[in-house]
Amino acid sequence: MYGFLVQFSHNPLEFASIIRLFHRAIAQSGSALNPWAFTKSSRDPAFRLGKQLGCATDDARELVSFLRSVPSSSIIKAQDNVISAKEISFGLSFPFVPSLENDTPQAFLSESPMDLIKDGLIHEVPFISGITTHEGIIHIAKNRATFMQKVDKNFKKLVPQDLVENRCPASEGEISNKIRQFYFKDGDVSERNILQYIDEISFGLSFPFVPSLENDTPQAFLSESPMDLIKDGLIHEVPFISGITTHEGIIHIAKNRATFMQKVDKNFKKLVPQDLVENRCPASEGEISNKIRQFYFKDGDVSERNILQYIDLLTDTHYGLGVYNTVKEHAASCASPVYYYQFAFDGQFGLFKRFFGLESIKGKAC
Repeated sequence: MYGFLVQFSHNPLEFASIIRLFHRAIAQSGSALNPWAFTKSSRDPAFRLGKQLGCATDDARELVSFLRSVPSSSIIKAQDNVISAKEISFGLSFPFVPSLENDTPQAFLSESPMDLIKDGLIHEVPFISGITTHEGIIHIAKNRATFMQKVDKNFKKLVPQDLVENRCPASEGEISNKIRQFYFKDGDVSERNILQYIDEISFGLSFPFVPSLENDTPQAFLSESPMDLIKDGLIHEVPFISGITTHEGIIHIAKNRATFMQKVDKNFKKLVPQDLVENRCPASEGEISNKIRQFYFKDGDVSERNILQYIDLLTDTHYGLGVYNTVKEHAASCASPVYYYQFAFDGQFGLFKRFFGLESIKGKAC
């Protein structure tokens, strides 16, 4: 991407012609104004990186020459150690992010994102931006008890930097106290709080707003259900691939698994896919639930002991069933090729197994 930018950055007309290719934009769960996405200068971390790797210099050219000679793997291993104590924040921290450059013809970013937006120096297109409810959960450390004690002790570090810049230092404590009071009232920050927070999350990944049926008007985008559209052939026929990843239901596993699995066992009916019980008498829901429980868990309960079966259940209900029906109906109503895949590679960099502490489970693609 950088090489691509360099190719047209010298030619304003070429830059303008490429910008016109972008007709709309979606910024999902992030902004250049987030504290982890932009910094005024990356100079100090760069020199700390050089020192970490064996080049203690204050000469930028010497540093660049040295870093170009170092294996990329060594840089990756060393970069997390260059963040100073002052720069470390609780949560996701990156040692190198976009930063201001000198105002030269080669510069990509010579003004802060906030100034660019305020001055209207942006490409104006329809724009969607937003957040996901409770997405701050990705910043929770696995060792939560110790982590939360650390947060409580160093609460001032949670104050966004732009709230205290250009203010007197004394105001930082005042801002910190207001933030603490807003979120935690008169309580401390502890495991007790985080459990209340996690309890708000339902079984599985839930979104408050997803595509829904609209009245059948000229402006409507979706006036029939996806299943009806596929069955009636009211879709754009192109070669089509759909599929699932082995055991991707793992992303719906809560970290506090013992308590979570007890909750699942107690409320098992909530796992029954809605389309299996629609248009049936209410009494049949229990029958369906029992059949599903028997299929996956035989006569056992839902617990940490049989977490693999639970992951299989989530994979099937949250992904497999919908994808299977989609592929089946596409194949029935379309002349174009339809492909059905299952991704099952169990690599060493699988994100969710590491995230949920399930590295010991082999053969799981996530």
